[in-house]
Amino acid sequence: MKVRVAPHTFFFLLLTFSYGIPVILTLFYNINEEYTYVNDNILAEYSHTAWTLLSIYAIATVSFLLGSKLTHDSIKRVRVSSISQDLISNSSSSLPLNFWQKNVIYGFICLGLVMLFKMFRAGTFSSDYIESFGAGFESQNVYTMLCDVFFFFFLYLYLNYQNSYNKSKLLLLVMIFVTLLRGSRMFTIPLIFFLLYKMVYIDGLTRKKIGFILLGGTVVLLGLCLVFFLRHGASFENVDILGMIFLLIQYESCGVHVPLMKEIMMGWHLSFAPMFTYVTDTFLFVIPRIVFPEKNEYLFFDRVVSEYNLSPFGGINGEASVILYFGMLFPFFFFLVGGFLSYLYNLVKKSSNTSIKVLYTFICCSLMFTFLRNGILIATKSMIVVWIILAFFVFVRRISLNLKG
Repeated sequence: MKVRVAPHTFFFLLLTFSYGIPVILTLFYNINEEYTYVNDNILAEYSHTAWTLLSIYAIATVSFLLGSKLTHDSIKRVRVSSISQDLISNSSSSLPLNFWQKNVIYGFICLGLVMLFKMFRAGTFSSDYIESFGAGFESQNVYTMLCDVFFFFFLYLYLNYQNSYNKSKLLLLVMIFVTLLRGSRMFTIPLIFFLLYKMVYIDGLTRKKIGFILLGGTVVLLGLCLVFFLRHGASFENVDILGMIFLLIQYESCGVHVPLMKEIMMGWHLSFAPMFTYVTDTFLFVIPRIVFPEKNEYLFFDRVVSEYNLSPFGGINGEASVILYFGMLFPFFFFLVGGFLSYLYNLVKKSSNTSIKVLYTFICCSLMFTFLRNGILIATKSMIVVWIILAFFVFVRRISLNLKG
């Protein structure tokens, strides 16, 4: 069964609906209003923002789809540029990893092991879930970035060397799954998305697989909720399990939407914003904290979030973060993202086993999730890091080929 929807469109819509529908249903229908969190923190404060929030979601989604569609149609009428041809022809699957590529991968793994050791010593994995965020905070920040890198390395090895480096792939998976020990589920989501990507876009979708995806999705949801309940020490006696699961989904969805609802109340979605702060914040944010420990004091994002208490429950969704930097021009940003991903997708379709394919898959399975759940700044930093790594891999590959030639 051929799937006509491009992967980036599929995952954008999947994540948009997954995160948007629970909060929209809550605002419109007062679901679970008997719970203090829902009634006092969401409905009492933000119920009047329902229609505006829905409109912002609709505008952002239409802009993304329009950008993707127009770019796709334009590429059909234009010859692929020489730069694109160079990207397409740059395949690394025919040769094993060279010395420098191996050292980069294992160097990051060693750094991850050091961070895990520090986190264990600080009590990150033995503390209560809420308290664990403060235990080994600096190490957790580093490991958060490393999980994206581990996933990128896994994709690079899997897509280019399916029958080789199996021990390295397993080790990378273990480095990601260990985060479940402290109740963190978000780092395993990209792996689940890649499994979905593989079944739909690599292996090909069948009716049997559709049933497996639906069943597997239900099992995964229950498993991730179980991790949350166990880390909180919740009791399951005389508890409506399904009700608790939906409440957990509400907690996740509504929490990351509080910044957007606050922005709506302040009218930021209808005003202009100093877009240059996105550039300066990106520059500062990618500087390692060990080099510039006080960088948070100079971030426009941090100053605004602190001044307006924008994110009291942690997290800021993609739409809210884009409005923070672009104001009423937020549709233009989503239009550009849709167009860029459509361009990458068309490159991937013309290639079989290239570096650009790894980058595109990483964006669909990981970066899209990071952006729509944690905002534009964190997603941009992850993009820059993996882009640097990928560029280094391509550079040292070409050097090795030139030396052999």
